[in-house]
Amino acid sequence: MIQIDLQTNQQPEPAYSQAIVVLSDIGDSNDADCIVLAVAHDEFKKKSLSEWDKHFKDMSNDEKVIVDIKSILDKEEVLAKGFRYWRL
Repeated sequence: MIQIDLQTNQQPEPAYSQAIVVLSDIGDSNDADCIVLAVAHDEFKKKSLSEWDKHFKDMSNDEKVIVDIKSILDKEEVLAKGFRYWRL
């Protein structure tokens, strides 16, 4: 999981010119506003929607954004739960 803070001017390394990118274990995240699924790794495809939901902040589903580049989630299920959802 990649966490990006666009509000800070601090740059931990010269390569990060627009944002700070912090890589962390996916299990450590529980305060996301948006989840971007950019790869279709088996590990990600096996996760249920409720497992992905655990990574979001405590907020209503209509505020949670899922960008599913590889279309690995069931679109009907995601929309039925009220998430904001976009996929290719």
